[in-house]
Amino acid sequence: MDDSNSKQDELTRLVRMMIHDLEKPIMVSHWMLDRIERGKIDPRLDRDSQMVRSSMHAMARAGRMVSDLKEIMSTKQLPVHWSRFGASELLKDLSGVFRQFAEAEEIDFQCLDNVMATIESDEDLVFRILENYLYNALVHTDPGGRIVLETRVDNGTIRFLVFNGGNHIPEASLERIFEPEIQLELRRKKQWRGQGLGLAFCKLAAGVLDARVGVENVYQPEGVQFSLSLNIEITRRYINGQYE
Repeated sequence: MDDSNSKQDELTRLVRMMIHDLEKPIMVSHWMLDRIERGKIDPRLDRDSQMVRSSMHAMARAGRMVSDLKEIMSTKQLPVHWSRFGASELLKDLSGVFRQFAEAEEIDFQCLDNVMATIESDEDLVFRILENYLYNALVHTDPGGRIVLETRVDNGTIRFLVFNGGNHIPEASLERIFEPEIQLELRRKKQWRGQGLGLAFCKLAAGVLDARVGVENVYQPEGVQFSLSLNIEITRRYINGQYE
């Protein structure tokens, strides 16, 4: 009986994570359509085209997430769809709309695309991990602050890094911040603003992808940096302002 209850609790938690993440692509698509309707964005203009593409990709992800939810209800596991995709294209998709949300909150957002590489993984899951990092950073960054998304490569591993300036995570909670219970505890102490589901999903998804998530307090400048590490095939490095 206890084992059955435990499995049901795990399923409920996974479904809640999926619904939590489903809100983002729907929000992005609604935001984009609203701005097009009000004449704030013109899909025919080059300067707006990347945002429109990002919105279209968001709607496609939402559709795939609904399909995954159906599969989860029968298999009780997170589906993985392996493919090969480019790191640079992923960053463009991530930053296309997020930059607008950051600017609306008067937050400086920088995307530093430091390497062109091919990744073999589940593109949607990698996207959702980084998307959760970015929106977590948005919640914890005050107006006038800064968020940085960047890539670094070392020995066949790519690290996606999301930095946000602001208060550190208490050292005693740092190693367990991906656990919902720790986040809720910090929230009660007014040391955390999140709901606990986004980062928990990041850890779960990284586990099925054989990837690694991490977090550290940084000091120059002061803030918090989350990371996702994946094995890659390096195509070209970005050195001295250009790809070699």
